[in-house]
Amino acid sequence: MMQTTETFIGAGDKMPIIMTQEPWYSEIVSGRKRVEARVGKPNHYNSYIGNYVSISIGRQSITKRVIDVRHYETLHEYIVAEGWQNVAPHVVSEEAALTAYRQIKTKTGAQVYSDENIASRGGVTAIAFE
Repeated sequence: MMQTTETFIGAGDKMPIIMTQEPWYSEIVSGRKRVEARVGKPNHYNSYIGNYVSISIGRQSITKRVIDVRHYETLHEYIVAEGWQNVAPHVVSEEAALTAYRQIKTKTGAQVYSDENIASRGGVTAIAFE
C-alpha cells in the first residue's frame, strides 16, 4: 500500500486565492479545466503543491487541491504540453486555445498572455488541480 503525505493549511493560515474570469471559472468548477496558468516563474506557486487553494471570481469561489506546478517558457509550449482540452476545454482546438488566452486582459486592458509580457516575467506557470 502506498502512503501519501498531504499538507493542509492550518487554522491560522490564509488559503491562497487564485482569481480568474469566465469562462475559465465555470470550466474549473465543472472539473473540465484541470490546469490554471499564471504568467511568471513558479517560485511563488511551488508552495501550493499538496495544499488547497481558493479559485475565485467575484464573490464565488471553489476550493481545489494543487497536485503539481510546472513551468513553460511560452504560452504555446504550455498549451501543447498540458493539452488544450485541459487548459481551455471550452474551445475546439489548440489554435483556439491560444487565441482564447491571448484575449485575456487586465482591468486596464493590457493583454495578460502577450509574448512580451510572458518573456519579461519569466514564462508561464501551470498550476494543476486534483
